Amino acid sequence: MRIIQRLGVVAACLGGLTTSSVQAQWEPVEPPELEAPSEWAGLLALGPRDVWAAGSEDGPDGFSWSYEPGAKNAGRPVLQRWDGTAWRRTELPDWHGELHAVTALGKDDVWVAGVDAELQPGRVMMLHYDGRSWTREFLRSAGTVHKLNLARVPGTSQLWLTNSRGPGYSDKPVVFRRR
Repeated sequence: MRIIQRLGVVAACLGGLTTSSVQAQWEPVEPPELEAPSEWAGLLALGPRDVWAAGSEDGPDGFSWSYEPGAKNAGRPVLQRWDGTAWRRTELPDWHGELHAVTALGKDDVWVAGVDAELQPGRVMMLHYDGRSWTREFLRSAGTVHKLNLARVPGTSQLWLTNSRGPGYSDKPVVFRRR
C-alpha cells in the first residue's frame, strides 16, 4: 500500500512536466572524439569547466577486449577533460586496457579505475593524478573483472570501488575501500 501511495506522490509531482519542458533543459554538447567503435564508461563533473570522461577506444587490429598477456588488439584507455569550451585528451601512461570510472577528491587528486590488458591482464588498475603526473596501482581481484564502479566519500580521502564478474562467473562481486 505504501509503495502505491509513494508512486502516486511521484506521479503527482511529475504530472506538470511535459516532454518539451524537460528537453528545453538539456542542450547537446559536442562529444569527445573517439575512434569507432568506442565506449564512454565514466563521467565526473567537478565544475562547469572541469568535466572528465573515461572510456576506451578501438584496438589497432579491431575492437577486442582480450586480456591475454601481450595482446596486440586490446582496446586503448582514453581520458578526456572538458574545460568549458572543448574536450582535450589527457596523457595517460602507455598501456592497453579499458577505463570504467573516474572520481576526484580535488582538482589535483583524480582517480580512474580500469582493467589492464597488458601488464597484469584482467586485473583492476587504478590510475592516480596528483596534478602533475599519473601513477598506477594494481588491486588484487580474483578472476577477470567485468565492470567497475568508483566513488569518493565527501569530506574524507576515502574511495570505494566495486567490481563484478561477467556472465558465468560463480565468484561474488568484490568491494574495496581506500582509506
